[in-house]
Amino acid sequence: MYNLLYLKKKYTRLLNEIRDITNTHNLTEINSIINYNMLIEQVTNYISYLNDIIIENCCHQFIEDEIDITPDKSQKIKYCAICEYTEP
Repeated sequence: MYNLLYLKKKYTRLLNEIRDITNTHNLTEINSIINYNMLIEQVTNYISYLNDIIIENCCHQFIEDEIDITPDKSQKIKYCAICEYTEP
């Protein structure tokens, strides 16, 4: 399980780096834009795949917490301490 969580975090960092590259550099060539968009889509799909496996196989340990929405408003949430899955 921890290997999958590690992979998910690594690929999430990779996705953020790719997005930073595409935002930082002026990509005018259509081939560059298409290649980066395809890469972003592939990495996003892989992260989603890993996330589904993690959620399905995790022995969830749910924690109830409150998060601040605004300075005057908060919301109760319930999430897994292991895989960070949030219950709807």
